[in-house]
Amino acid sequence: MSGAKEPKWNDDAHAALCGALAESLLEAGSQPSKHKDTIMAFMAAMGQQFTWEGIRLFVPNAADCRTMISELHQKGYNYSENALL
Repeated sequence: MSGAKEPKWNDDAHAALCGALAESLLEAGSQPSKHKDTIMAFMAAMGQQFTWEGIRLFVPNAADCRTMISELHQKGYNYSENALL
């Protein structure tokens, strides 16, 4: 045993964040002010204890959303940009 501490942003944390982002889109839609609360609640429910400062760096910005929308459209999904902002 090396005694090395597992990083907080492990596979479980990233999986929880993906679920939190999806949940925030479903619940809050295009209301960014509600996304933070939804994401924080979902992460906590998944047993992930992060501050918003620790999470917000991983939440996509508008440019990232445009790229994601383009990629989703190429895969046949019909999300609008507003759904991800």
